[in-house]
Amino acid sequence: MTKIIEEQLASECENSKLWKCKQKLFRNAIFAASFAVCKAGAAVEKLHLFRHIANLAGYKDVMLPIPAYNIMKAHSHPTNKLAVQEYILLPVGAHSMMDAMSMNF
Repeated sequence: MTKIIEEQLASECENSKLWKCKQKLFRNAIFAASFAVCKAGAAVEKLHLFRHIANLAGYKDVMLPIPAYNIMKAHSHPTNKLAVQEYILLPVGAHSMMDAMSMNF
């Protein structure tokens, strides 16, 4: 993906070296261009964006992120003598975001 963006930037900046042109671009612009190229690639392949990025990275199995619920922060209460600093609930085994959210409430 980066190679495609670099080739495009090189064609846009023929009179200048690529690294000089990159210095002029803001990080957000590079991110936006990269994101747009990824979305376009996913649309061409008729895949969800996360699946397209996983394919580009060489991953066959994809696991979407799940919410983590912090139920107690011991360090936020200085009088607390707990050895453990945080207790976090993870909805392991959830098949969707809605399922994960319902497991924790």
